[in-house]
Parts: sequence; structure tokens; C-alpha cells
Amino acid sequence: MASFRDYQATKTARVDLFHGEHLTVRQLSSAEFLAAALPFHRERLELEQAGKFDEAAETRINLSTAFALVDSWSFDDELTLDNFIELLQCDELKGVAAQVIQKIDRAASDPDSFVKKKSPSLSTGSSESGSLTAAPETKTSKRAAKA
Repeated sequence: MASFRDYQATKTARVDLFHGEHLTVRQLSSAEFLAAALPFHRERLELEQAGKFDEAAETRINLSTAFALVDSWSFDDELTLDNFIELLQCDELKGVAAQVIQKIDRAASDPDSFVKKKSPSLSTGSSESGSLTAAPETKTSKRAAKA
């Protein structure tokens, strides 16, 4: 078993899509997601209170909320709400849109997605320049050699 010290939390998680393309998502409980999604939740409430909440509005708000989870993507296109919705609604990719949304949702809601194992050099405290522990160095440093 590993020590808890061998792990570190991350702000984003990678979601692999297709042909090497990917996006990174925020955690569902992150402050960044909550702030980005708040306007969409407000819009939903306003539309419901006005009696104007229909299927089209629900789809747009749901896709907008999913967009709020996305931090970045590997596509050449700029990551905007319009481009994200186009990705999910374009005729060429309609067959995979539901799976993309599922992948985003699963990654964003799974705490394991946001915990990574540290690299061996970080978890042991050693680095290229030496140990980060209190152990004395065995080599004479260049500064000491000049003195």
C-alpha cells in the first residue's frame, strides 16, 4: 500500500475523447465550476418562473452547465460556449455527443479523477539538485570548494 503522502490533488482531470483529442474538466464541487454554472442556474429559475422553460431552453441550459465543467480542450478551435455546443450538436458527431457528456459528468463527479500519484522524485523528496530532506550532502558543493 502507498502512503497518502504519495498523492496530490489536482484542479482538473483529463477526459479522452477520440483520435487523441481530449478535454480537461473541473471538479463538480470546485469554486470555478460553481461560479461558471451559476448564471445558467439563474436563467433556468427565471425561465421557470416566467413559464417560458421549454425543451429547447432545457437542452441549452444543460449543455451550458456541462460547458461550465470544461476547463480546456485540445481542439484548434477556441473553447467557447458556442463552439462547445456546436461540437455536441454537429451532424458529424451526433452519434458520440451523449458519450462525451457522460464522460465529462463521470470525470467531474469522481473524486479519484482529481487525485494523482506524485512522481517518484516528488514523493521521495529527491530532485536533480539533491535531496529535499534534512540529510547532509556527501558531495562538497562548488561554493564550499572555492572557499
